[in-house]
Formats: sequence, C-alpha cells, structure tokens
Amino acid sequence: MEFKYKRTSKILFGGIMWLVAAGFSMWNGYLQLKNNNWLLYLSLFQIIVFLFMAICMFSAHKLNYVVIHENTLFIKKALFRQNRIDIADIEKVTNKEDRLLLHLKSNKDVVIKSENLSSEDASTLKRELEKRTNPF
Repeated sequence: MEFKYKRTSKILFGGIMWLVAAGFSMWNGYLQLKNNNWLLYLSLFQIIVFLFMAICMFSAHKLNYVVIHENTLFIKKALFRQNRIDIADIEKVTNKEDRLLLHLKSNKDVVIKSENLSSEDASTLKRELEKRTNPF
C-alpha cells in the first residue's frame, strides 16, 4: 500500500519561493553578463538548482510518504532518506493531535505526521497498521 503526500499550501508556497529565488538568480546572471566573470557561472548553477527544487516542491504530491510492503513500513523523512520499520516491531498505534504515533517494542516512538496525508489516507493507514499489529 502506498500513501502519497497531500497537497498543502505550505508546499505550494515553498515551490513559489524557489521560483522567486530562481528569478533573482536570473536577474543577477543578466547583470553579470556585462562583467563576464565567475559570478555568471554561479548564477547559472543557482538557477538550475532553484528550478530543480521548485519542480520537486510542485510534484511532491506524487511522492510516497508512507509505504507498506509485505511486512515492512517505509516512512519518508527527506528527499533521499526514509525510516524502515518491521511491522512486527510495532507494539501499538495511537493518534495524538495531528500525528500518528507508532510505539515500538524497543521503547521508541516513531511519528507519522498526519498533516502530510489526506484524512482518508491517515485513517486507512491507521486501520491497516492496527490490523497488521493486532491480528486478533
């Protein structure tokens, strides 16, 4: 099962800010055309990075936030980082404010932010985890 990031205004605002930063870098690059120095190359590099980050922000809703694959739970923490948890290690699943808390047998708590999921996905994820951790 896959649960994707929810479209939020915070992520949209982040994408717009990266586009604004790319615009400022384009303006800076235009001003550096007259001087023909190394700052022109820095501006070009910044434009590429800022546009990449904007595209990432605008397409975040297509990325998986939580994935249940066989008996393993994957939770995305950053662009290239994720937590991997065996479902057998989950002792209990609880809701606390806008978070889904997974209490592990090793006395650790893992947080899944419900604000990153739609309300349907959050309830489906909780039901699925409860079903898999308490089969009776």
